[in-house]
Amino acid sequence: MILYLMRHGIAEDIAPSGGDAERRLTDRGTLRTATVAKALKRLGLAFDRIVSSPYVRARQTAEIVARITGHEEPILLDPRLVPLASFDDVSNLIAEHADVEHLLFTGHEPNLGHVIASLTSEGRLSVDVRKASVTAVELHRVRRPPGGSLLWSVTPKIFESLTA
Repeated sequence: MILYLMRHGIAEDIAPSGGDAERRLTDRGTLRTATVAKALKRLGLAFDRIVSSPYVRARQTAEIVARITGHEEPILLDPRLVPLASFDDVSNLIAEHADVEHLLFTGHEPNLGHVIASLTSEGRLSVDVRKASVTAVELHRVRRPPGGSLLWSVTPKIFESLTA
């Protein structure tokens, strides 16, 4: 299985309602996320399943990627992808989706950086996960504890150069 981990795009600093879970993508965040999604499509990447944090900004990111890449299945929302979710929670989530070859999670920091490090280096790697960046990990083990190899990690600026 290849697990793709995407951080949400640039979001509002404060949601009008005041709750962190309600923060939406800004216009710039929407545009940058769309640019990344177009680059993913251009590279021929397709996802068998997309699972997102239920927070608005992550859900919007997943929706943009799904629309642009032609993903027709429903996006699954899962609270185990919120900012402070544990690696055990994400491990269980990975195991539950072991039936697919290409799985996309959209989520947040500091969770995604911790997940990438735990999957690829038993937590010894420090990963700076930029907004709207995508990291691909080839999982050799999907059952607990999951583990694999870092294939690539690409920032939005690199994706932008691919669509220019």
